[in-house]
Amino acid sequence: AEMSLKNFLKVPLRPIFDGPAVFIKKPTATTKYGVNYHRSNKAKEGLYHGKDRMFGHSISHSHTRSKRRWEPNVQNKRIWSEALDDFVQFKMTTKAMKEADNVGGIDNYILSLDNNAVAESNYITKVRDQIASRLYHRGLLEDRVIKRLGYDKIPPVLAIDVESK
Repeated sequence: AEMSLKNFLKVPLRPIFDGPAVFIKKPTATTKYGVNYHRSNKAKEGLYHGKDRMFGHSISHSHTRSKRRWEPNVQNKRIWSEALDDFVQFKMTTKAMKEADNVGGIDNYILSLDNNAVAESNYITKVRDQIASRLYHRGLLEDRVIKRLGYDKIPPVLAIDVESK
């Protein structure tokens, strides 16, 4: 009844926890020391796209170490919002600016952010809700965003058109 290593490897392994995986927070970065869940207060107030302060040592020629920090490249930026027909001002990193361009503008970028990234900033939450509300009432908001934000499936403008026909 002894089990050799060769036979042990053939036995299927069962997971220790059978239920669904539950994550309280999403990790902000993975370092060689593990997963980082912390975001600085500065990063919570702007669009930092995962960037944050980093700490380390400045090493001199004599190898003396002194503490220093690296700041993300943060810019005060006015960006045109198609949904609001107005400029919106943010503190954002250059990485967030590039990502906003890649997804097709600040409206799409803010609507694509997950709730954890938006919930910590009242200003970003307010702007996201304004953009979503405008697009929803025009009938231009995507179904997945409507579901995530908890809006009715049919916007009021389209509901009136359906009832009149």
